[in-house]
Amino acid sequence: MESVLSVKEMREIEALTLKESGISDIDLMQHAGTKLTKDFIKRAKPEIHNVITVVSSVGNNGGDGLVIFLELLKLGYKPKMLVIGSVNNATKSFNHYFKQVTQETKVIFLTNDNDLDIQRLLVSSKYIIDGIFGAGLSRPVEGKYLDLIRYMNGLEKVIYSIDIPSGIHPDNGLLLNEAIKANYTGVIGFYKYGNILNDALDYHGDIEVLDIGLVKKQDTMVKLIKEDDFSIAPKKRIHNSYKYQYGLGYFIGGSKTMPGAINLSVLAALRSGQGIARVFQENPVAKHLEVIYEDINQDIDFSRVDSIVFGPGLMPGNNHYQEIYDQINNSDIKTVLDAGGLKYFDLENIKNPNFILTPHEKEFSDMFSVEVNEVEHRPFDYIKQIVDKGVTLILKGQTNVIANKKHIYLYQAKNPGLATAGSGDVLSGIISSYLIDNSPLSASIKAVLLHSKAAFYARETYGEVSMIASDIINHIHKVLKGEYHEVSR
Repeated sequence: MESVLSVKEMREIEALTLKESGISDIDLMQHAGTKLTKDFIKRAKPEIHNVITVVSSVGNNGGDGLVIFLELLKLGYKPKMLVIGSVNNATKSFNHYFKQVTQETKVIFLTNDNDLDIQRLLVSSKYIIDGIFGAGLSRPVEGKYLDLIRYMNGLEKVIYSIDIPSGIHPDNGLLLNEAIKANYTGVIGFYKYGNILNDALDYHGDIEVLDIGLVKKQDTMVKLIKEDDFSIAPKKRIHNSYKYQYGLGYFIGGSKTMPGAINLSVLAALRSGQGIARVFQENPVAKHLEVIYEDINQDIDFSRVDSIVFGPGLMPGNNHYQEIYDQINNSDIKTVLDAGGLKYFDLENIKNPNFILTPHEKEFSDMFSVEVNEVEHRPFDYIKQIVDKGVTLILKGQTNVIANKKHIYLYQAKNPGLATAGSGDVLSGIISSYLIDNSPLSASIKAVLLHSKAAFYARETYGEVSMIASDIINHIHKVLKGEYHEVSR
């Protein structure tokens, strides 16, 4: 697991490092630039005769670019230097290294009348190092900066970005009009939110976090997790056992127009190890031979159930469903609220301490009656409002957020094929199966990982375009049999 920080937290850590270690900003920039240079050479593999152009602004991100330029010179390369902005507005650290650069080469500046010179420079380059904005950007890219970024992207050169591809918001990963499409990104010290969230995955290329010796005295709340950080082994089966020992799950949902959602969920639960399942829906029609189907309009006995999935395919605004939800809310039964079930959830009236909410961004923003872009811009503000009420949250997206009051975990499936109808219903069923012997948070983490691994297999078999939700279910067994391997992303 790796820490993920806001820009503010990163600045505080940098300040603490300077104080504790007794080094200067200039020293820290040298250390960062040296690490970035080694990473660039190791991963991008430039040859000594290749033309490398460093494109720097006059901030600290650009200063790192200057150090890279100087380090490449020492190693025998012959880099070129393009500077954007006025050095009169530069940081102290930038100016320190800028003086050294100007002793070694003629610097080209981005102005309003030298477009042709810049185009020639960039066209002749095989590699471009992006030190334009990094983590220092908070407003949309405009004017000559926007034109330059678009031009650089259009050249299809190998681009290495320093910390964050220029044009990505460092605190939420959103595109600020246009951003560098990097082949490689060297992240300084720790991941920032902008390296992980929203548009980030489509712009960073291959990412490497570079340790530059920053001092971090306390653990951070937000962490990026990977496949091998948690065991996803289901409850161990013994010979002297029976189905109820592996969990009785209730699956409540499935309307006339959407009967498939609840069936995807229940089958995913059974494939993931749930011992026995009952589906409650309108006008039930048996879809799976292994499942008990009952009419949702009858009384439901919750006295023996181990876990509940409430919502896939469920229609909002139904008084009977509201009564069922109220029964669940007044219990402590481990319950997944998904899809239509989220419409019955009241943020100001939470009694069940074991709720797991699984919204996508639109469903999440609807809980607060705000637009999706409001949540995208300030995701952790809204996440904390939810989890501080005592629930567990899985916010589904290109980066899954799995959170409770004490922990926020981020996980990237890196599989666009998951954007298919019913994928979330499958996830809700997998969560149900893990709830038999896990806490809501642990069950959520394990379910997200199993779901993702099975989806990798589905993509291997059918491709990102053709894979569908049931394909994920059909590959769960491979993961649980221990056949999973890291497939190409």
